Amino acid sequence: MNLETATPQQREVITTLDKPLMVAAGAGSGKTFTLTQRVVYALLPQGSSDSSYLRSIDEVLATTFTKKAAGELKSRIKNQLLAEGLVSEALKTDDAWVSTMHGICSRILRENAFLLNLDPAFEIIAEEDARVLMEQAFESVVNQARKENDRALLDLLDVYSIRANSNGTAVFEMCNAVIDKALATRKGFASINLPKIGCKPNLVLRQMLELGESFVDVANEWIKPNATDLKNLQAIEDALAITQLYLTDNPNLSFTETEFDSKQFLQVFYSFPKTSPKFRMKKEDAYFFEDYRLTYATLSAQVNQAIGTHYAQVLVRFASLVYECFQALKGSSLLDNTDQLRKAVWALETYPEIAQALRERFNLVMIDEFQDTDQLQVALLENILHEDGSNVCTVGDAQQSIYRFRGADVSVFHEFRDYVGTRFNNARFVNLPDNFRSHKDILSFVDFVFSAPQFFGEKFLSLNPRSAINDEFDPVFAHEPRIIMQVIDVQKPAVVADARRRAAQEIAQHFSKLRDRGVSPDEMVILLGSMSNVGCYADALQEAGFESIITGGSVFSKAEEIELMCNLLRVCANPFDSLALYTVLSSDMFAVSDATFLALATTEEEGRIKKQDIALGFMYGTDDMFISLSLLERDTLHHARACIDKLCQESIGVGVVRALKHLFVSTGYFSRLEQSGAQGLATAGNIYKALDMISEFETSGMGASQIIDAFSARLAASKEAPGVLSTTSSSFVKIMTVHASKGLEFPHVALSELNAGTVNEELFCVEANQGITQISLKPKLSSAQKKISDELKALLVESENYQPQDDELSFVALHQRRAKKELEEAKRLLYVALTRASKSLFLNCTVGGNASFDYSKKGIIYDLKTVLGWNNDDEFQRISYGGTMPLSFRFIALKDVSEQADEKTTIQEEYYELYPASSQTSSLSVYENACSNTVSYSSLAKKLESNRHDKRQPSYQLHEGDFDSIFNLSESRDEALEFGRGFHRCAQKLVLEARNQEDRLGWLLSLDEAYVTHLQRNLDFSHHLQNRLQQALEAWLSRDVLNKLLACEFIDAEVPFMVSLSADEDEIFLEGEIDALGINSNEEAFFVDYKTGGSLLETAEEVYQKHLLQAQCYAYALLREGFSRVVGTFIRVDFLAQDSETGADSVSYSFDKSDTSKLKKAVLAAYAMCS
Repeated sequence: MNLETATPQQREVITTLDKPLMVAAGAGSGKTFTLTQRVVYALLPQGSSDSSYLRSIDEVLATTFTKKAAGELKSRIKNQLLAEGLVSEALKTDDAWVSTMHGICSRILRENAFLLNLDPAFEIIAEEDARVLMEQAFESVVNQARKENDRALLDLLDVYSIRANSNGTAVFEMCNAVIDKALATRKGFASINLPKIGCKPNLVLRQMLELGESFVDVANEWIKPNATDLKNLQAIEDALAITQLYLTDNPNLSFTETEFDSKQFLQVFYSFPKTSPKFRMKKEDAYFFEDYRLTYATLSAQVNQAIGTHYAQVLVRFASLVYECFQALKGSSLLDNTDQLRKAVWALETYPEIAQALRERFNLVMIDEFQDTDQLQVALLENILHEDGSNVCTVGDAQQSIYRFRGADVSVFHEFRDYVGTRFNNARFVNLPDNFRSHKDILSFVDFVFSAPQFFGEKFLSLNPRSAINDEFDPVFAHEPRIIMQVIDVQKPAVVADARRRAAQEIAQHFSKLRDRGVSPDEMVILLGSMSNVGCYADALQEAGFESIITGGSVFSKAEEIELMCNLLRVCANPFDSLALYTVLSSDMFAVSDATFLALATTEEEGRIKKQDIALGFMYGTDDMFISLSLLERDTLHHARACIDKLCQESIGVGVVRALKHLFVSTGYFSRLEQSGAQGLATAGNIYKALDMISEFETSGMGASQIIDAFSARLAASKEAPGVLSTTSSSFVKIMTVHASKGLEFPHVALSELNAGTVNEELFCVEANQGITQISLKPKLSSAQKKISDELKALLVESENYQPQDDELSFVALHQRRAKKELEEAKRLLYVALTRASKSLFLNCTVGGNASFDYSKKGIIYDLKTVLGWNNDDEFQRISYGGTMPLSFRFIALKDVSEQADEKTTIQEEYYELYPASSQTSSLSVYENACSNTVSYSSLAKKLESNRHDKRQPSYQLHEGDFDSIFNLSESRDEALEFGRGFHRCAQKLVLEARNQEDRLGWLLSLDEAYVTHLQRNLDFSHHLQNRLQQALEAWLSRDVLNKLLACEFIDAEVPFMVSLSADEDEIFLEGEIDALGINSNEEAFFVDYKTGGSLLETAEEVYQKHLLQAQCYAYALLREGFSRVVGTFIRVDFLAQDSETGADSVSYSFDKSDTSKLKKAVLAAYAMCS
């Protein structure tokens, strides 16, 4: 074997076969080449001897992270063996133990299935199918808890909600996180370590009772109390009364008893006034109130700790039940990835003879990508090590560990290296620092940043430039820097959406300059931290004349063509599904016109035009119905009817997949995609991938209706990357996530959407450390309670006399450890992204800044600024980093988007700006020209309601007196409308006044009955209506929804909008007015709408469906403004004063940017049905 091309370090790795070997392989260091050569070298005769270190490739066990990488390693080994003349060994390669870690585990289990009491024909369940089963298991446990009235579990569900919410503390997500973390340790659920609860509710409240009574005693000595004194005294007396009542009803409860009601307890506990640190500061009794606050704060910390621990205990029991149910649903003949690892480790530790056989078999054990391992995988490795460790070789780079979200733990990598170094004196530690990929300027920049103490510091593995690219003259960069960096600092009133568009435009302009200098687009790539806003970058590239294709990232299920596939399946299963049929016909496949939909939705009976279901018109419509259509429209419709009819028939005859393929061909859809460049290839790739998935379901015996359920469930559960077609002519820019780019290289890289590595303090946190799983779960407080709790916590931190309990310290440490790990992972992700480039880098950082440009809480951005040292005064700068020329740096303080008007005119029709003007008012931008062809939610709702006359109304079983408790039947319609208008006016006034308050939430807490009276001023109401409005407004002031609205950075009331729904000659505009709107710089919009009427007898689902279309209209308008997320809440005003616990007074909706096209289609579908 000729090793002349290998570096000294590579040769050491290749030829060291009889000692424990730990290899640190830097980015682009040729580790796959090295591992390949090592296996082949071990099979070749050594020196003058005819014997080799290994007798056969059967003595090799090699694992790597992905099936693709394992396949590539196996292929290279086979080719190298053939090149060295070892044909017999090459023929054995296909059966060699070269696989992923899960593949190795599966093979161990199959070989020993009978001993382990396993079905030897067990199957591996796909991750997405396992997620579906996990959801079913969760639902089963929830239903069982309701059936058995398990109050502890039901209380957990009630407090934290069942499904996903904005702060990630829904029970389903928390259960999954606990299961994942616990099962990644050797002990599983037994590894969970929760603190004991050290206090009792009644004892805590008795202490508060004594404290409050002391407060009253001190207050009795006041001579001339002021208004604040009297207000606090009244609050104390009220708190003492409800506390005494609570203790009478609940004398000896503990936090863990099923009868314990945390909401009620917290309401009582936080009814005591906190008092300001300035309260009676200059009075003789100031010392008492300082002690009062500190005691209150100490008890508050204990209460939060106790209740949080109680719910954590319940959560662990819940998670355990869900996992048991999941295993039962899955059965013993199906194993998931976790099963394979856990059962394999269990087998090796329970049956030593299996481990011994593996140790004797494998004389060369190589673990690639070792930085992305976990404790279970290390446990398996330890069981097959030789006594002297001579058969082990791990290869990894701690600097490239970026899969923490999948359970990888880089600390395990460091711990095992330390273990090997301590246990085996002859262990070798070899670095591969030579980089065969990148230009020295890129490596110098990486070295400059990551050798700094703010990043990797002394642990950084510096990379040596060994690529041939360094010896070549490149005219593209003869006078231009290879490293370009820009920071866009978002200053109010601009929002992050503005900065993102600006960043995308700058990247597109940068690529345009490269193209002008002769660089092909297929050498360019945009790497994104996440794909949430990928459309913004694709649009900017398109405007600059580039074609682009998304080649990596979890965006498959959100693609329009996948929605088309879902609706085609629905049509196969039920040709009378009008919504699915509308989506198919309006897609690019058929492009049926609005006039055609109008013809399909109407019929003539006895000389009168009547509305009908679109599907009926499509299936049974006669030619005379379509006389008004143009010849082209009639031909298009006839073609569509023939194609859909054939699809439905063939799906029964030859199968769904073949029927779909015939449809794509017969409609010319595939042919059109072929001629559509990069986007067409991307669409076709996704369609073929979807067809493969559908074929899998069909092969298992499913029919169309079952396939759509299975396909939809997989899409909902999985994070599939886009399907990609191979092509010989690919002159387009690639877009992918940083994670998807790992292991790849590209000449010219632009990086954006960086993960800053910042973590907000959340209610829930779970981490595994050194085999112990810790959980932190905080009680869910109302906004007012959280405000008091946070202020009391701040007092504790500032107090010199406070000594936190061990449990509290451990939980603080848990959150700090999580924050540290997230920041470290963000730095490693940046390292991976930068080292993908071989010729040039464009690094964009967007930061939500502040007037002082303080980045101390901006994670990785702060560290970059500290290392690179740019200033915030000059827009254009040059920064030296050790390269052939300084990097080009640009600092953009984006203060007012109007300043960039000339730069964004090309995208004005696609994006609409939404931000408060200088007068503190805001509105959605409207078209300057008057539009007669407009539609609003109100007009749609009225027309749709008139179409529902033939549908049966829900019937309710009412008893005598029910009506009086639900709504006042004696109330006239005019009176109801007057009440609604009155509430709207008052709520509008409240928002407008709150907008000018510096501390809105503090101002809200200070409001009293006098303010409610002020709101009602100038309303000429009857005494009955005044009382009713007073109750509704008082209830509204206490709602969390109002707190959330006022917490937004910008708020406004009665915000008008008008946006386009179509782009043809008969353009349709959607208009409306939002009752209350909040805007945050994180691109989230929050709207509130006030609804009157309704009934408490309506179910939650009925209420949700009732307001869904209006939510879709508002969300579509806001998403068109550039917001990435829209959350909306409809307040049922009539029930504000009657119900606050069950949620009957409101219904909420949430949408993100990926929903835009679906929302548009939903609104257009409603419009078509009303036309």
